[in-house]
Amino acid sequence: MIRKQNQQGFTLLEILLVLVVMALVSIVAISSIPFGSSDADDRDAHSLYQRISLLQEDAILSGRSYGVTVTDNPPSVVFTQWLKGTWAPVPNEMMNSELQLASDEQIIVSAGGDVWLDKERLYQPNSDDDALSDKPKSEPQIMIYPNGMMTSFTLTINKKNGSVMSISATDGGDLVLKEGQ
Repeated sequence: MIRKQNQQGFTLLEILLVLVVMALVSIVAISSIPFGSSDADDRDAHSLYQRISLLQEDAILSGRSYGVTVTDNPPSVVFTQWLKGTWAPVPNEMMNSELQLASDEQIIVSAGGDVWLDKERLYQPNSDDDALSDKPKSEPQIMIYPNGMMTSFTLTINKKNGSVMSISATDGGDLVLKEGQ
């Protein structure tokens, strides 16, 4: 059997490199999309949902771990990556490492998943080492792993005008955006 010396096609490495570049371009493009005035109330929730979704995609493609830290006063979200043994802000070339929410918004993060419903668990919420408290911490409240899995959570954004948006991650790593919950 005779084989051709000049086979056409792309290697797996070339395809993966293109996917990583496309993911990074998508992150930059979606982060800079302006919203209309009718979407002003939902802008922060949609932007946060898109950023977490893109970090999850990039974690799978690049093999990096990402973190999300939520603070309530002032309301903001900080995006970090695991780099050389510590959590560091994501590079500005990728996306803004901090999302400042409107001052009339309140953001609440709560742990999700069935494990939190078990009364006999070892970890007790609201204890001194509570990872979801507002105390300064070295680790993010939400972690996104290289396999695409993430910490189960629910982020609720309440506005003073009464509108409510929530972003949830299921035990399987699926991200869900809900309005009016």
